[in-house]
Amino acid sequence: MALGSVVASALVGMCAATLFKPHAAPAFAGSFVGMASPELFGYPGVALAGAIAGLVFVAGKRVFNGYGGKLGTTAWSGCLGAVLILGRPMLSAPVPAWDVGWLLVVYSIAGAVLTFVVSVHYSQGPVMASSLVGLLAGLLLPAFHGPVLGGTLAVMVFCASFAGMSGTVRFRNAAWMVPAGAVCAVAFMYSAPFLGGAGGKLGTIAFGSVIGLHGLIDIGQKLQRRVCGTRNAGVSIVER
Repeated sequence: MALGSVVASALVGMCAATLFKPHAAPAFAGSFVGMASPELFGYPGVALAGAIAGLVFVAGKRVFNGYGGKLGTTAWSGCLGAVLILGRPMLSAPVPAWDVGWLLVVYSIAGAVLTFVVSVHYSQGPVMASSLVGLLAGLLLPAFHGPVLGGTLAVMVFCASFAGMSGTVRFRNAAWMVPAGAVCAVAFMYSAPFLGGAGGKLGTIAFGSVIGLHGLIDIGQKLQRRVCGTRNAGVSIVER
């Protein structure tokens, strides 16, 4: 229907979140499979990738919950499985220059923060929030920045929106989506030459970004507790 992959996936996500809410997550994951490049798959290949992604979704249902991008990673695993079975070559793209890169960072941060706010503070849930942000980006940014640059920025916003799907069990507030969005943008840029064309790559980028950020937060908290514990021990020894 010539809508583009971002708008198409966002529409599927919104419909699923509205009409089939109990099954919105697997439907949204399936829509990421459907974002695969037509140079990589036809309809039978997409169906195979969707079936594999469905199996992965069921197998991984109880792990890594609360991290944004998990659904995209599930979709990407399905696409990679189909690529291996069908023997298809992956696609590649050049790394964007930084005259575009700074826009990618700005829009990525905005997409991550906005999705988290809509999901958590407006209680719309992660699927609806990401779908809404992706739909707005897919419709508006090509009009503002032109079809080529605007299309790239819309893809970046949709990628960052997956990071914004993270739950408060992992990130307490939207402020953490600022570094998450920045990491997403850098990862998006420098992963462009590798494993392209497979649906779910955007979610995988977001998944790796939020897990890495959460790991750094955990390390920082542990170091802070260790330093505070050492200081308290020193004070108690002096008092004795």
